[in-house]
Amino acid sequence: MLNLWKYPQWKFSKMLIRKFATNLEVVYTTVTVIVFSAVRNMKANKSCFGHNFVPFCFGIACGILISIVLFLVFESPALFNQFWTDTHHDKVNLKERGNIAHIDSREQQREFHVEDQKVIERKFLQDSSNANNQDVGNMTIPIEVQADIPSIENPAWEMNLTPVHIPGYLTQELKLKKKVYIAIVNPSAITSTFIPLIGKTYGNDWVTKGFGDIGVYSPMGVDIAKSADIKNYHVSVASKSPREISAAMLYEVINNLCSEHIDTHHHFFIVNSNTYVRLPFLLNFTKRLDDSHTLWIGHKIVTDIADKQYTNDPDHYCSTGPGFVLSRHALQKMCPHITVCQSEYQSSSTPSGLQFARCALRFLNMTCVFSTKNLFYDLGGTELIDPYSEDNPYKDSISIHPMQDSTAFYRVHHFSLSQRLNETAMLNEYYHNIIQSMDRVLVKEGGMADDRLILGRHGNENKYQHGDVISWERIETNERSPTLVYSTDEAEPSRTLTKSDEIVLDKVKAMALEKAKVKYGTDLVLKTSTIFRRVVPGVGYQYMVDIQQNDEDIATVSFDQPYDRMRSIKTQFAPNVKVNFILPLQDGSMDFKEFMQMFEQSCMSVDRAQNVALLVVLYQTKTDPPSNFDEKKSETLKLLNLYKQKYPELSLRWINGGNKPFSHIEGVALAVRALPADTLICSINLFMLMQPEFLHHARLNTIPGEQLYFPAPFQRLENTEGEEVSKTSGFWRSFDYSLFCGYKQDLIRACGGEAFASGEDLFEKALTSGLDVFRAPEHSLSVRWHERDCHVNELAKEEQSTCEEAERHVQLASSWIQR
Repeated sequence: MLNLWKYPQWKFSKMLIRKFATNLEVVYTTVTVIVFSAVRNMKANKSCFGHNFVPFCFGIACGILISIVLFLVFESPALFNQFWTDTHHDKVNLKERGNIAHIDSREQQREFHVEDQKVIERKFLQDSSNANNQDVGNMTIPIEVQADIPSIENPAWEMNLTPVHIPGYLTQELKLKKKVYIAIVNPSAITSTFIPLIGKTYGNDWVTKGFGDIGVYSPMGVDIAKSADIKNYHVSVASKSPREISAAMLYEVINNLCSEHIDTHHHFFIVNSNTYVRLPFLLNFTKRLDDSHTLWIGHKIVTDIADKQYTNDPDHYCSTGPGFVLSRHALQKMCPHITVCQSEYQSSSTPSGLQFARCALRFLNMTCVFSTKNLFYDLGGTELIDPYSEDNPYKDSISIHPMQDSTAFYRVHHFSLSQRLNETAMLNEYYHNIIQSMDRVLVKEGGMADDRLILGRHGNENKYQHGDVISWERIETNERSPTLVYSTDEAEPSRTLTKSDEIVLDKVKAMALEKAKVKYGTDLVLKTSTIFRRVVPGVGYQYMVDIQQNDEDIATVSFDQPYDRMRSIKTQFAPNVKVNFILPLQDGSMDFKEFMQMFEQSCMSVDRAQNVALLVVLYQTKTDPPSNFDEKKSETLKLLNLYKQKYPELSLRWINGGNKPFSHIEGVALAVRALPADTLICSINLFMLMQPEFLHHARLNTIPGEQLYFPAPFQRLENTEGEEVSKTSGFWRSFDYSLFCGYKQDLIRACGGEAFASGEDLFEKALTSGLDVFRAPEHSLSVRWHERDCHVNELAKEEQSTCEEAERHVQLASSWIQR
């Protein structure tokens, strides 16, 4: 038999009768007391009974009528409100139950049970599979949110703020020292290959620095290598998709967070194992969040219409691939209901993010919060874009998903570290500029004459001190032979270019040619030749590319790559200036003839004679009196005159060094003072072997008012002349600073008008004066093997010590190479 009270048309009558019966009970009790009292009085006074009976009954009737009127006046609004709510609720239930074949007997004893939701859902899924593109249905996710208890402000809280009066839950809040817990979900054994990479890359110092903890959650049977900083957990279910997190795994991970970590961290980040996470960005992001609010933040995914099962299904949800952030307060409100979500919202055919969104809607009454700035970036199945490219969309993203392999993982990590280094360099420069401004203030206010008195340095230009100056690598490209890298910092003086270097240098060449064509036009045939490269800690990569036209260097393009995208600094064009070589020597030297033959072959056969000059500083022998020096008898001057006659336009001059011990550096200083201010000067010695390219390098690597060039020549071993630069043929003279090129005004500026004691002294003074120093291996400049006696009387004392130090380096390097 059907229960008629369950239908809307009987509902109002049922409520009216219940309310009215309650009021009638009160009236009946009152009337009974009155009648009983009246009957006792009338029995006591029987003479009045017949006379008062009619007014007595009339009074009782009036009392009942007044009770009914008061009942209708005061109870009717509440009755109609409840009637409307229950009627609307019953209509929804009856419509949902219309799909059920029969009504269970339990329905006679209840109005709604949670089991009805499961029956309706199963019935709906069956009907949906039979009918394509039909309406979603009328199922609704119930909202079961418990309101937070409002806090009552205590006006005397300041007086009572002692450790004794702090409640226990507040004490736990004060113990929260770690900011973020990283829960890495490993769906299967396929994605397990990324777990060791996490410990080597972004998770390397996360735990040791105290920012938070990392936990890896894998299915049973998937073995993960143990780590001291990363904890491993196992979940009882596995994901059907080998690269995606299932809803069942997600709920078990949240269960673990609720039981072990909810009282130790402010925020929780759940992410797939094949995702790269930039933890500094995540830390800065969560620092701006309030963990006392209910927060769920991630990457937005619009809900597909085919996945909707409820009338109030979320329009979007947060994807589990790039990860999402849960605040501690959100997790606290979610934890008591995880078992319900596990039983009702874990269909394997629906994305896990959508299943969790239904659970959050039901128990948190909220949906995912997302940002339009791609904070959590999803590649969407496309290939990883070059992080250093201009169209990189994830340069500011917290996470990047998915990583296809370890190579992509390392590439993104390299880019992330480069960005951090670049930010550090920019911050250092910012503080450095503040220090400089304070220098000027102190000089102005304190009356000091120079800011070097404050910090012991002059300006921001002096970035390095001697010993820390980083030399450049020289990269020589040749169409007929492999590209070689010459470096003074490696065990081998030359090596072939690696494939990764080729990729980077191809980009550098293309950018250099583009910059050069802006100046010279697109009609000229230009090509790149020598490339210089170095890595400066805290600054980044630096490149210099020589541009050639008709096999002649005409320009140099400079680039900076400060651990980010490469940018052009300047394009320097080679000036067609005269190179003045300074050669100190002793009169009658047997090596001068061989030197002049090399000089003729290297310089005068390539460049025009008016663009090269040679100035000889001639020291007399001890046997010649200072006043009786005969120029006609000097073998050195006779040879100079022969070349002067052969090349009339060639500037060949000499300076009398006097009858004193030979000193190479003093001879150079003497010649510098004798030359004009705008002269390009290069110091050399008798044992140099020079190639024609060195003239172009001397012009390109010196900049008036900015830069000096200190080449590192190649020291050849015995019987190796004519061989290629290799480990067996010699080594780079990185200890030698006696060979340099620069404009005279820069040399004077570096020394402050004083003489320099050695090439190394000039090197250090150039740095402290604010000039840049270009130091690189020079393959077109080598020193032939020669034996030299450093203890002859003709040498000055400083020349003897310099000679002995050079011989020690040569002997040590030769014995190491020949062993």
